[in-house]
Amino acid sequence: MALATVLSNLPTKELEDFDFVAFKDSHWSDLINVTIPEGAVPLSPTTSDAEIKRRDHVWEVFTSECSYLVDHLLVLRDVFQETLKAVQCENHLMYVEPAKLFANLDVLCQVSESFCSDLFMILRKRITKTEFGQPDWVVSAFSMFDSHVCPPYQRYCMNYSNALHYLESLKKREDFQEVIRWCEQNPRCKRLQLSDFLVAPIQRITKYPILLNDILKRTPSPADQGAITGTIVIVKSALGELEGKVRWLTNFERMRELQHMITWSIDDQDTKALFPEFLKNSLLEKTRKSLSSLFVGTKRALIYEGPLILSDSGNNVDIYAFIFDDMFLMTKIKKDAKKKVSPFERLSSQQTHTPPVPRRRDGMMFHVLKQPIPLDRLDVVEVTSRQAQASGMKFAFVMMHTSRYQQIINVYTVMTPNEHSKQTWIKELNKARKTRLEQMRESHHEERRTKDRKKTL
Repeated sequence: MALATVLSNLPTKELEDFDFVAFKDSHWSDLINVTIPEGAVPLSPTTSDAEIKRRDHVWEVFTSECSYLVDHLLVLRDVFQETLKAVQCENHLMYVEPAKLFANLDVLCQVSESFCSDLFMILRKRITKTEFGQPDWVVSAFSMFDSHVCPPYQRYCMNYSNALHYLESLKKREDFQEVIRWCEQNPRCKRLQLSDFLVAPIQRITKYPILLNDILKRTPSPADQGAITGTIVIVKSALGELEGKVRWLTNFERMRELQHMITWSIDDQDTKALFPEFLKNSLLEKTRKSLSSLFVGTKRALIYEGPLILSDSGNNVDIYAFIFDDMFLMTKIKKDAKKKVSPFERLSSQQTHTPPVPRRRDGMMFHVLKQPIPLDRLDVVEVTSRQAQASGMKFAFVMMHTSRYQQIINVYTVMTPNEHSKQTWIKELNKARKTRLEQMRESHHEERRTKDRKKTL
């Protein structure tokens, strides 16, 4: 059966009937009126504007979660994921792996549904004529956040970057694009695209502290403020742990990718030394072993990367540079002959945007252009606007590589496309250098302490 026919025959997935969905677009007073048997209960004349705003923020926790579940998670599941699985049952798009794209989406739907249900139940249970969404409700609603709500997001967030890359590769297939276009025409999508739905969980998980802070600002009692502050600390701690794991995984995957992308040859190094022929093979082998262990099996972390222009012997050379937590590395990109635009030109054409990161899957390789510079042997000097006018080097800075004896080994002048980019590079270099020096000092002090302890034994 043709793909178009399969799509046209698919049944419409109706939204599940949840009790709380009826209040998604309602006001909190509507819930009070429905819950209290006596009927409509007008606001007390003594209800202050501050209390009304506090209730608005409490209600927003529920309505925003409800909207997130109904308008994003369930759309992603019902419209996109289920459609993909349905066409695969008809032997179409069999090359697609849904788990790579949607990760644990089904679990997130269950978690959000349970969270909405709990929020709604606790709100209704504690409503009176004079009270709504009291601080103890906030504490109770988020009591299981770190153990039940946050953990499932860990897997989704750690898969998100790979999901985007996978989506880009799938877009090269016309039949996949046909299915996605069909899905995006669904009225439940409201003109949003698949990528908009995929990012929704990432955006949602970061909003919980903001919502709680809004409630905290409207809470008058110091005791209640302390309870809500404690809840915020728990939520932020859980999100901080999640962010740390995602950052670690992102760095690990990029470092593993760079191991296969960076090439290093002794023949091309910036040196006047002559290598005897009988030593070349052993030196090449040593170089290969050094490179293979450069990014794997170490605690080295990537801090920043991007394109620069190196002023080298009167010539301007496009380079791609890396700031690691212990060294600065300059490379030159090797790429397909079809791709004429350099990374610096791409950056220049997008003055305020971050350029795309070169990837292995795109056939990109990095060839080491200069010897790595240890951060503790690197000094950065900014080229001022007046100096730039005199030298013709706009948005430039100078890096000096010094020896352990404080002698200058090399001086490199590099240029960036704009002032913001220049300041970013200088800031990241100085910050990484400062951190590295502090680590080395602490390591030296620890060695001294260890030696002193041994002497006393």
